[in-house]
Amino acid sequence: MCKDPHGKAAAPIGDEELAGLFHDLKSYFPLTLAVSGGVDSMCLMHLVSRWIERQMHNADRQVQVVTVDHALRSGSTAEARLVARQAAALGLPHKILVWEGDKPATGLQQAARHARYGLIREYLAGQARKTGGGDMPALVSAHHLDDQAETVLMRLARGSGADGLGAMGRKVHAHGLVILRPLLEVPKARLLATARERDIAFMEDPSNANRDFERVRLREARNVLDELGLSSRALALSARRLARAARAIELAVDDLIARSDLKVHDCGYVSLQFAPFLHASEELRIRLMARVLRAMNGGTGRSGAPVNLEKLEDLVTALDSPDFSGATLQRCQILVGRQERLVVLRESGRDGLEARLLQPADSIIWDDRFCLSLSDHFDHALEVKALSGADWIELKRKYRDLEEAGISQRLAVTLPALWQEDRLLAVPALAAIVPNLAGPQVHGRPVINIKVSLLDDLPALSGSVK
Repeated sequence: MCKDPHGKAAAPIGDEELAGLFHDLKSYFPLTLAVSGGVDSMCLMHLVSRWIERQMHNADRQVQVVTVDHALRSGSTAEARLVARQAAALGLPHKILVWEGDKPATGLQQAARHARYGLIREYLAGQARKTGGGDMPALVSAHHLDDQAETVLMRLARGSGADGLGAMGRKVHAHGLVILRPLLEVPKARLLATARERDIAFMEDPSNANRDFERVRLREARNVLDELGLSSRALALSARRLARAARAIELAVDDLIARSDLKVHDCGYVSLQFAPFLHASEELRIRLMARVLRAMNGGTGRSGAPVNLEKLEDLVTALDSPDFSGATLQRCQILVGRQERLVVLRESGRDGLEARLLQPADSIIWDDRFCLSLSDHFDHALEVKALSGADWIELKRKYRDLEEAGISQRLAVTLPALWQEDRLLAVPALAAIVPNLAGPQVHGRPVINIKVSLLDDLPALSGSVK
């Protein structure tokens, strides 16, 4: 029998509760469920399927399931296939996405989280391109009440501010996705009871017993915390109240963004009027910079992650100084540019920016700043990588308009360039200055399309300071 922390039998989730749990999801169709094979996400998949069956009579479900196989242990493929079989039994389309390549020796959980969201985002972006969908895709996660409490405790140990202690929201914009958490008020014990009553098969993740992970140690301390009054429900209640206060502050940040004339430029950088920024309160300046840095921080394994509060405080203090001459944070350069505008550029770093292959009829998110797509009328894959300093010098020699546009080399070397073998085919971010850099055309239409993807993220990236 599954019990809550007080020893009482936990009740399974009944059909009569589904309408209340999932009502808000109706506004976000089509939905993608993130299902790993563990009890939480398997319950989510079965309960959402049952809700649709009861409420919508199976009409045009518009729900699919994705599973990310992190390839970190031998059983991960079997877990993904278990999800596939159960999704098929429920009549839900399912896709397995594999995290390929080398895995880091440290920070594995954080890197896996970034890879997971990146794979899902790119997969959904490809679907949207094929179907013509333009809205930010919605991803439904199975985070529950006990996850929320653990997050509060972990952030409390780090000295977090209101955003961090506000923990996870029922709806957030992150990683280029709308992330929905309908089970956030449901205790883990009720999900276990639900799985037993409905005979839902699931897999146990061995890492849940690994004391190297902070969450595991916190779970082991649950009984002691409950005796002190720090129950999951009490911690989640505090998180909800702090999140409410943080949302009110973020409305003031929205107003500061408007007053500062914040602009996202075609070349993938951000600028804003310095004077209104300097006259705002310290808290609003910290939060605005957090939004910008979080949106700009692509391709480093930390994208979508919160920005360190102590480092942000130091940056805002430095910006107050009349001697401020520039700074770097989160692989971004912060400097004062022309016409007294504060400019935030991507920094290429010692390792450079990522190189990717772009296939015909496909799209990719490059460096979390640009969405690039290649027409199916083009019959070769193209390599996407940043311009080098030598490439930039050669382009300026060839196209004098680039020199006159005043684009600096430190900006140019953060732009995506598309190559066919050793031949530079396009730098589409510069096409407004030099149309020839848009790349080839077929039947009068470009085969390469580009969009600054942080335009999707920046307005919604509230709660960026942890």
